[in-house]
Amino acid sequence: MATLAQLVDTGDCFTQVSLYQLLREDGRVFIFVHKILAGAGKGSFMAHPTHLLGRHKDEYVGTGKSRDVALRDCLARIQGVPTKGMADVDSLSIA
Repeated sequence: MATLAQLVDTGDCFTQVSLYQLLREDGRVFIFVHKILAGAGKGSFMAHPTHLLGRHKDEYVGTGKSRDVALRDCLARIQGVPTKGMADVDSLSIA
Protein backbone atom coordinates (compact mmCIF):
# COMPACT_ATOMS: atom_id res chain seq x y z
CA MET A 1 0.00 0.00 0.00
CA ALA A 2 1.31 3.47 -0.88
CA THR A 3 2.19 5.97 1.85
CA LEU A 4 0.63 9.43 1.99
CA ALA A 5 3.93 10.93 0.86
CA GLN A 6 3.84 8.70 -2.22
CA LEU A 7 0.29 9.79 -3.05
CA VAL A 8 0.94 13.54 -2.79
CA ASP A 9 2.60 15.35 -5.68
CA THR A 10 5.99 16.96 -5.14
CA GLY A 11 5.50 20.48 -3.81
CA ASP A 12 2.03 19.74 -2.40
CA CYS A 13 1.23 19.80 1.30
CA PHE A 14 -1.43 17.43 2.68
CA THR A 15 -2.92 18.39 6.05
CA GLN A 16 -5.50 17.27 8.59
CA VAL A 17 -7.52 20.28 9.76
CA SER A 18 -9.09 21.08 13.14
CA LEU A 19 -11.49 24.00 13.32
CA TYR A 20 -11.97 26.37 16.27
CA GLN A 21 -14.19 29.43 16.64
CA LEU A 22 -13.34 32.54 18.66
CA LEU A 23 -16.38 34.70 19.46
CA ARG A 24 -15.64 38.37 20.10
CA GLU A 25 -17.66 41.51 20.56
CA ASP A 26 -16.50 42.73 17.14
CA GLY A 27 -17.21 39.48 15.30
CA ARG A 28 -16.12 35.89 15.11
CA VAL A 29 -12.91 34.38 13.94
CA PHE A 30 -12.41 30.83 12.74
CA ILE A 31 -9.01 29.35 13.53
CA PHE A 32 -7.81 26.46 11.44
CA VAL A 33 -5.08 24.23 12.86
CA HIS A 34 -3.29 22.09 10.27
CA LYS A 35 -1.34 18.95 11.08
CA ILE A 36 1.02 18.44 8.15
CA LEU A 37 0.76 14.78 7.16
CA ALA A 38 2.78 14.84 3.94
CA GLY A 39 4.94 17.37 2.15
CA ALA A 40 7.15 20.16 3.45
CA GLY A 41 6.93 20.46 7.22
CA LYS A 42 5.61 16.92 7.77
CA GLY A 43 4.93 16.32 11.46
CA SER A 44 4.54 19.98 12.39
CA PHE A 45 1.44 22.10 13.01
CA MET A 46 0.26 25.50 11.76
CA ALA A 47 -2.69 27.58 13.02
CA HIS A 48 -4.19 30.62 11.31
CA PRO A 49 -7.23 32.84 11.76
CA THR A 50 -9.68 33.15 8.91
CA HIS A 51 -12.03 36.06 8.40
CA LEU A 52 -14.81 36.50 5.88
CA LEU A 53 -13.15 39.70 4.65
CA GLY A 54 -10.13 37.95 3.25
CA ARG A 55 -7.06 35.84 3.71
CA HIS A 56 -5.23 35.97 7.04
CA LYS A 57 -2.09 38.07 7.45
CA ASP A 58 1.03 35.94 7.73
CA GLU A 59 2.02 37.63 11.01
CA TYR A 60 -0.89 35.85 12.76
CA VAL A 61 0.15 32.30 11.79
CA GLY A 62 1.09 30.18 14.79
CA THR A 63 3.39 27.18 14.47
CA GLY A 64 4.58 24.38 16.69
CA LYS A 65 5.36 20.72 17.21
CA SER A 66 1.81 20.05 18.50
CA ARG A 67 -1.74 21.24 17.84
CA ASP A 68 -1.86 22.92 21.25
CA VAL A 69 1.42 24.80 20.78
CA ALA A 70 0.43 26.08 17.32
CA LEU A 71 -3.04 27.12 18.55
CA ARG A 72 -1.60 28.94 21.57
CA ASP A 73 0.96 30.69 19.34
CA CYS A 74 -1.82 31.87 17.01
CA LEU A 75 -4.03 33.04 19.90
CA ALA A 76 -1.12 34.99 21.41
CA ARG A 77 -0.49 36.67 18.03
CA ILE A 78 -4.13 37.77 17.57
CA GLN A 79 -4.79 38.79 21.17
CA GLY A 80 -5.85 42.44 21.19
CA VAL A 81 -6.03 42.64 17.38
CA PRO A 82 -9.42 43.80 16.06
CA THR A 83 -11.19 41.03 14.15
CA LYS A 84 -11.19 42.96 10.87
CA GLY A 85 -7.50 43.77 11.36
CA MET A 86 -6.57 40.11 10.93
CA ALA A 87 -7.67 40.01 7.29
CA ASP A 88 -5.28 40.81 4.47
CA VAL A 89 -7.82 42.80 2.48
CA ASP A 90 -5.16 43.69 -0.10
CA SER A 91 -5.15 40.03 -1.18
CA LEU A 92 -8.81 40.20 -2.22
CA SER A 93 -9.52 40.18 -5.92
CA ILE A 94 -12.87 41.42 -7.10
CA ALA A 95 -14.02 40.00 -10.40
